[in-house]
Amino acid sequence: MAVDLNKVGALLKENFEQPWMDAMNRDNFFFNQFDRRNATGAEVRWKIHYGGNQSAGPYSENDMIPESGMQSYADARVPFKQNWVVVEVTGLAQAATKGAGGYMEILGNETKEALEDLKDRINDQIMATTADVNGRAIHGLGYIVSDVAEYAGINRATNTWWGSVVLSNGGTLRGLTTLLMQQMMAEMEQLDRKGKIDLIIGNRVHYYQYGNTLQAMRQYVNENKLDGGYMSLDFEGMPFVSVPNLPIGTVYFLDKSTWSYYVLENFETKPKSTNKDSDRFIITHYSNLVCKQPGKNGKIIDLATTWTATGF
Repeated sequence: MAVDLNKVGALLKENFEQPWMDAMNRDNFFFNQFDRRNATGAEVRWKIHYGGNQSAGPYSENDMIPESGMQSYADARVPFKQNWVVVEVTGLAQAATKGAGGYMEILGNETKEALEDLKDRINDQIMATTADVNGRAIHGLGYIVSDVAEYAGINRATNTWWGSVVLSNGGTLRGLTTLLMQQMMAEMEQLDRKGKIDLIIGNRVHYYQYGNTLQAMRQYVNENKLDGGYMSLDFEGMPFVSVPNLPIGTVYFLDKSTWSYYVLENFETKPKSTNKDSDRFIITHYSNLVCKQPGKNGKIIDLATTWTATGF
């Protein structure tokens, strides 16, 4: 009897969707830190309030009444990105496993491993320090936390309030220092930003750079374990976390309240025809990482790639 591929696809979704999302939450650091939101439509849209009423202020008794001012707004939008993985079982494999649920067993094994690969690819996209050259990938941290180019349909060159704080060194590498970190915090607290940084993240190299700086200064700082087993060092009451696979060279200062991971379609499983002797299923995930106020986030770049480079 022929296999009903639509029913098999529904069965795959039923059995693998929740375990896969659990793995995403467990193995992707940012899924533990950022809100996850369900979405509708082709993109995420929101209003940006970037300017207040300029007529507000003190006046003298005989001053002329100024022109009325108006609040300034801009429209931001981020499209959803598509990720997929293809699961296929050949006719020979089906024949070899015929009976006793063998078909579902081999399909289940293929699906499990394929979903691990999909999870890793999504994680890589989120951690990317540069923009995706073909524009297909989920927006990465490095693209969002930036002071150049366009984000969410708003040009940062002409709308500087939309740019993040970026502390660079002209391409010359230097060690991470407490002075650099203090400079970042001072920039984030400027009145035109009012950033409330509550998370600092970097590769383990930079985690050690910061830790070694504290030792050089003969200071003791608490080391804590966050959800998911991630270790953190304290910096002015905020956790500095070593995030596995985060590229070396950059440390991010994030206001978590400005971030969300939006999901349009989580785990749609569809059988697809093939011109080979096989059954094929496409599992899709439509989503994007969104920061609604990139100007409240920052990064230190041009950092040394060896953990022995320290300073203060």
